[in-house]
Amino acid sequence: MILLDASSVVALLRGEPAAPEVRALMREPRVGMPAPNLAEALYVLAGLPEVGLERAREALEALTEGGLEVVGLDERRAIRAGELRSIHYHRSRRPLSLGDCLLLASARADDAIASSDSGVIEVAGLERLRAISLPDSTGRRP
Repeated sequence: MILLDASSVVALLRGEPAAPEVRALMREPRVGMPAPNLAEALYVLAGLPEVGLERAREALEALTEGGLEVVGLDERRAIRAGELRSIHYHRSRRPLSLGDCLLLASARADDAIASSDSGVIEVAGLERLRAISLPDSTGRRP
Protein backbone atom coordinates (compact mmCIF):
# COMPACT_ATOMS: atom_id res chain seq x y z
CA MET A 1 0.00 0.00 0.00
CA ILE A 2 1.05 3.59 -0.57
CA LEU A 3 0.27 5.77 2.43
CA LEU A 4 -0.38 9.45 1.80
CA ASP A 5 0.12 12.21 4.32
CA ALA A 6 -2.35 15.07 4.76
CA SER A 7 -0.30 17.47 2.65
CA SER A 8 -0.48 15.07 -0.30
CA VAL A 9 -4.28 15.17 -0.34
CA VAL A 10 -4.33 18.92 0.25
CA ALA A 11 -1.93 19.35 -2.70
CA LEU A 12 -4.15 17.18 -4.89
CA LEU A 13 -7.32 19.09 -4.06
CA ARG A 14 -5.67 22.53 -4.34
CA GLY A 15 -3.87 21.80 -7.61
CA GLU A 16 -0.42 22.33 -6.09
CA PRO A 17 2.79 21.07 -7.76
CA ALA A 18 2.42 17.57 -6.26
CA ALA A 19 -1.13 17.15 -7.64
CA PRO A 20 -0.21 15.24 -10.84
CA GLU A 21 1.97 12.80 -8.90
CA VAL A 22 -0.65 12.29 -6.19
CA ARG A 23 -3.28 11.75 -8.90
CA ALA A 24 -1.04 9.06 -10.41
CA LEU A 25 -0.53 7.45 -6.99
CA MET A 26 -4.31 7.36 -6.50
CA ARG A 27 -4.49 5.00 -9.50
CA GLU A 28 -2.27 2.43 -7.76
CA PRO A 29 -4.00 -0.76 -6.58
CA ARG A 30 -3.85 0.17 -2.88
CA VAL A 31 -3.58 3.71 -1.61
CA GLY A 32 -4.41 4.70 1.92
CA MET A 33 -4.24 7.34 4.58
CA PRO A 34 -4.21 6.89 8.34
CA ALA A 35 -7.40 8.19 9.97
CA PRO A 36 -5.56 10.92 11.95
CA ASN A 37 -4.01 12.23 8.73
CA LEU A 38 -7.44 12.26 7.08
CA ALA A 39 -8.65 14.38 10.01
CA GLU A 40 -5.68 16.70 9.51
CA ALA A 41 -6.46 17.06 5.79
CA LEU A 42 -10.08 17.92 6.62
CA TYR A 43 -8.98 20.51 9.17
CA VAL A 44 -6.50 22.15 6.77
CA LEU A 45 -8.93 22.22 3.83
CA ALA A 46 -11.84 23.45 5.96
CA GLY A 47 -9.70 26.37 7.11
CA LEU A 48 -9.20 27.62 3.57
CA PRO A 49 -11.67 30.39 2.74
CA GLU A 50 -12.20 29.04 -0.77
CA VAL A 51 -13.04 25.55 0.53
CA GLY A 52 -14.75 25.54 3.94
CA LEU A 53 -15.93 22.59 5.99
CA GLU A 54 -18.71 21.25 3.77
CA ARG A 55 -16.65 21.25 0.55
CA ALA A 56 -13.66 19.77 2.40
CA ARG A 57 -15.82 16.93 3.71
CA GLU A 58 -17.31 16.30 0.26
CA ALA A 59 -13.87 16.25 -1.39
CA LEU A 60 -12.48 13.76 1.12
CA GLU A 61 -15.57 11.57 0.91
CA ALA A 62 -15.13 11.49 -2.87
CA LEU A 63 -11.55 10.28 -2.40
CA THR A 64 -12.52 7.55 0.06
CA GLU A 65 -15.42 6.45 -2.13
CA GLY A 66 -12.98 6.43 -5.06
CA GLY A 67 -10.68 3.93 -3.37
CA LEU A 68 -8.58 5.78 -0.79
CA GLU A 69 -8.43 3.34 2.14
CA VAL A 70 -8.62 4.81 5.62
CA VAL A 71 -6.18 3.02 7.94
CA GLY A 72 -7.46 2.79 11.49
CA LEU A 73 -5.51 3.75 14.58
CA ASP A 74 -5.02 0.86 16.96
CA GLU A 75 -2.96 0.41 20.11
CA ARG A 76 0.07 -0.99 18.26
CA ARG A 77 0.20 1.95 15.84
CA ALA A 78 -0.35 4.49 18.62
CA ILE A 79 2.51 3.08 20.68
CA ARG A 80 4.77 2.90 17.63
CA ALA A 81 3.99 6.54 16.78
CA GLY A 82 5.02 7.56 20.28
CA GLU A 83 8.23 5.56 19.95
CA LEU A 84 9.04 7.13 16.58
CA ARG A 85 8.52 10.62 17.92
CA SER A 86 10.67 9.84 20.98
CA ILE A 87 13.46 8.43 18.82
CA HIS A 88 13.49 10.80 15.84
CA TYR A 89 12.02 14.16 16.89
CA HIS A 90 14.29 17.18 17.17
CA ARG A 91 12.81 20.67 17.47
CA SER A 92 15.07 22.29 14.86
CA ARG A 93 16.63 19.47 12.83
CA ARG A 94 13.60 17.19 12.47
CA PRO A 95 10.35 18.71 13.75
CA LEU A 96 8.10 15.69 13.27
CA SER A 97 4.48 16.17 14.26
CA LEU A 98 2.50 13.46 15.96
CA GLY A 99 0.55 13.15 12.69
CA ASP A 100 3.81 12.49 10.84
CA CYS A 101 4.66 9.76 13.34
CA LEU A 102 1.19 8.21 13.04
CA LEU A 103 1.67 8.08 9.27
CA LEU A 104 5.04 6.35 9.67
CA ALA A 105 3.69 4.00 12.35
CA SER A 106 0.87 2.92 10.04
CA ALA A 107 3.27 1.60 7.41
CA ARG A 108 4.11 -2.07 7.12
CA ALA A 109 7.47 -3.22 5.78
CA ASP A 110 6.20 -3.49 2.19
CA ASP A 111 4.32 -0.15 2.21
CA ALA A 112 5.53 3.19 0.89
CA ILE A 113 5.12 6.64 2.42
CA ALA A 114 4.36 9.57 0.08
CA SER A 115 5.13 13.01 1.48
CA SER A 116 6.62 16.41 0.73
CA ASP A 117 7.88 16.69 4.31
CA SER A 118 11.66 16.28 4.55
CA GLY A 119 11.47 14.94 8.11
CA VAL A 120 8.98 12.25 7.13
CA ILE A 121 11.08 11.23 4.12
CA GLU A 122 14.24 11.14 6.25
CA VAL A 123 12.68 9.05 9.03
CA ALA A 124 11.09 6.70 6.49
CA GLY A 125 14.60 6.00 5.23
CA LEU A 126 15.98 5.54 8.73
CA GLU A 127 13.14 3.11 9.47
CA ARG A 128 13.79 1.27 6.17
CA LEU A 129 10.46 2.20 4.67
CA ARG A 130 10.12 3.05 1.01
CA ALA A 131 9.61 6.78 0.58
CA ILE A 132 8.05 8.67 -2.31
CA SER A 133 9.29 12.24 -2.26
CA LEU A 134 6.68 14.72 -3.50
CA PRO A 135 7.18 18.41 -4.29
CA ASP A 136 5.95 20.89 -1.70
CA SER A 137 3.67 23.83 -2.49
CA THR A 138 6.64 25.74 -3.95
CA GLY A 139 7.72 22.81 -6.13
CA ARG A 140 10.75 21.83 -4.03
CA ARG A 141 11.32 18.21 -3.06
CA PRO A 142 12.68 17.04 0.27
